[in-house]
Amino acid sequence: MVMKSKVIMLLWVLTAFSLSSILVIPGVLAQTDTLTDSDGLVYYSNPSNYIDKKVNFTGKILTLLPPSSGTLGLQMYQTGDTSRNTIVVYSTPIQFSKDDCVRVIGETQPVTEYQNMFGARLSAAAIEAESIKKIECSESIEPAIKTINVNQTQEKNGIKITFDKVEFSDKNTRVYLTIENTGVSDDISFQSSNSRGIQDKSQFITTFSYDVDYPKIESTIPAGVIENGVILFEPMNVNDTDAKFRFETRDTSFDAIQFIFDVILSPVEYYDKLLSVTNDNTTLHSIGNSLFDLGNYSEAIKAYDKVLEIDPNDVYALANKAISLKKLGNYSEVIKYYDKALAIDPDNIEILDYKALYFYNLGNYTEAIQFADRVLAILPEYVDSLNVKAASYLNLGNYTEAIQFADKVLLIDPNYTYALINKGDALKNLGNYTEAIKAYDKVLEIDPNDITALENKNITLAELNSLTEAIESSNKFYPEDSNHFSTFTEKARFQEDLRNYSGAIEFYDKALDINPNSTAVLIDIGNAMNKLRNYSGAIEYYDRVLAIDPDNIWALIHKNETTKILNNFD
Repeated sequence: MVMKSKVIMLLWVLTAFSLSSILVIPGVLAQTDTLTDSDGLVYYSNPSNYIDKKVNFTGKILTLLPPSSGTLGLQMYQTGDTSRNTIVVYSTPIQFSKDDCVRVIGETQPVTEYQNMFGARLSAAAIEAESIKKIECSESIEPAIKTINVNQTQEKNGIKITFDKVEFSDKNTRVYLTIENTGVSDDISFQSSNSRGIQDKSQFITTFSYDVDYPKIESTIPAGVIENGVILFEPMNVNDTDAKFRFETRDTSFDAIQFIFDVILSPVEYYDKLLSVTNDNTTLHSIGNSLFDLGNYSEAIKAYDKVLEIDPNDVYALANKAISLKKLGNYSEVIKYYDKALAIDPDNIEILDYKALYFYNLGNYTEAIQFADRVLAILPEYVDSLNVKAASYLNLGNYTEAIQFADKVLLIDPNYTYALINKGDALKNLGNYTEAIKAYDKVLEIDPNDITALENKNITLAELNSLTEAIESSNKFYPEDSNHFSTFTEKARFQEDLRNYSGAIEFYDKALDINPNSTAVLIDIGNAMNKLRNYSGAIEYYDRVLAIDPDNIWALIHKNETTKILNNFD
């Protein structure tokens, strides 16, 4: 329960006035959730209407208030706005200073009225903080609308400039810059005022913030010194597709050395605009590949189609269009474009390999082997195709052949983890559990976080009746002190793989402590109880699902099947 008396107990001396009396003004509860900085205008227009409301506010500290009865306090201006005077009380001792900025999460209190040293009566909103922490003042006073991580570096004449990121706000545009003088003896100079932002044929000059103290880059940088700082520009259009930023340094000869960085703000729109004015195939390929990497496969196809308008026999445009179509799930068109590419270049190893993988992912292992063989006829040691054959034979149940091709891969690349897993799986299916575990262990030496190798190893340990060792191995991957919902469900499902259904239920119960209404977990517990032949218990969990979701098809099916089993026993 929040104590309502704390604000009343604090009779502080403030910077320019003292609290000599406090008046509680009746409030009207607002029908809203937690108030944030964006609600500040409404809240501070009449704070008494928002008493006992949860808030998540930021502000700049005007003064720290002397402790009173073990309670600490400060006076702040919310988002740095001097019209938003606020008293904050808190109990956790934290070191703050005047002009620090803070984030306050708590509950609004009755408005505080006081008389200053000149006799004037003033008022302040009041918040009892549940938590309070120091933040960057830019987060409160000049919050970024959009941040672009650029991480571009240019080096000229012994000067290295790294453009780390750019932040756009309503008040300014902020570039985080690192400048290094890589020379051995001479100073260089940097005048931030010579910097320019450029957008749509307009230039944006540097500016200054009176509210936030951003780190500055010194104008003189000696040899071997690195300077970090923030360059402020006038507000730029965050909704545009791109922007340029120009910075200028000078060496001992006073020659200007310019560094120009191109920054893409909206990648898809930028590439779309570039696509409309570009007819160069190399650039079009680059645009298509960039859009593909962004996951915008439809737009990538537009770029590849434009390549094909210029050159219908461009095999890589055909192949990349096929891969993009596959990502979109348009499988009927995928083969057509692979085949067009292979009709032009029948021995193209990359496209043959793509087609082998395509058939493998469709579960057509015989076709996958045929195309892998076409690759191997050209390049016998192509490990990806050897591994496709190993994996295909594994899925076809030809475990001896799977091991043979996995071994061929491992002779060429002993650390090829996919081949090691395929070999381990084949050995496990042949009942050679000890050798299978060795293969999985080799994977885990290379990548300790390979979940497939870990789970397959633990299932194999269970086959060897080493249940305790399997559980210990699992706990290394899923730490005991982890309290995440997904961790508990993963642990539970692993226990099910080990056929340890009681252990699975224990972890599912922990997941339910976090999310009691997870219908998926409730069904999983019911299914685990079915495995333990606790049919009445299983039905109870299916009923819990149906109380939450009466039309849940899986709960209805499982309950029906379990009821039939229970009736047969009766």
